[in-house]
Amino acid sequence: MSVYKEGYYAVSGIKGQSRRVYPDAADFGVPVNLGDDNCKMVNTAIHFYGDKESRKVDRYETGVTVEQTIELMDEWSTGRIERFKFTYVSQRRTKQYPFDGYIYVEEVK
Repeated sequence: MSVYKEGYYAVSGIKGQSRRVYPDAADFGVPVNLGDDNCKMVNTAIHFYGDKESRKVDRYETGVTVEQTIELMDEWSTGRIERFKFTYVSQRRTKQYPFDGYIYVEEVK
């Protein structure tokens, strides 16, 4: 079993489920409610592999954006370190958008 399995599972899970969040905007990610399976999966990856110094929190009148980078090792083939940034963007729940926010992931070069 891979040491970095949870991290890669979280990255592929968020990438695989990502979609356009709002029909009238270009926001792309996975809609989440705090405490749901996707939030738990990402929090586990951040807990085990997160770079604490990379954490960035921006607070706005309408919500909050939290970014955190994780480092994973591709131990199956190259052994190189790969970095991914998870971003959570909160939003106010409405009837039209009944979720707390969305998460997206991107590779950091």
